[in-house]
Amino acid sequence: MSNAALEFAKTQTKIGSGGVLVHEHVTERSKIISSLLKASPEEVDAILDSVVACVVTKEEHKKLNNSKKAHGWERYRAAEIRVRDTLTDSQHI
Repeated sequence: MSNAALEFAKTQTKIGSGGVLVHEHVTERSKIISSLLKASPEEVDAILDSVVACVVTKEEHKKLNNSKKAHGWERYRAAEIRVRDTLTDSQHI
């Protein structure tokens, strides 16, 4: 999750974000689909295992959509979005 999404989530007392938080694909879906269509059956699992999601705020989502030249985590760096890995509780970007 982005740091801003984590901070917002801390303020919520009920389930749901009221449309403030967005599920984002780190690698764009179009690139994932393209890779899957070109892949051999043996490569499919590795591609799917590499797919990562990140929860961001709606404002951050707009910034990511404006980063057309960058891909993957580079979009987050270009948009200056800090991300925390919630499994390890470590700063990722």
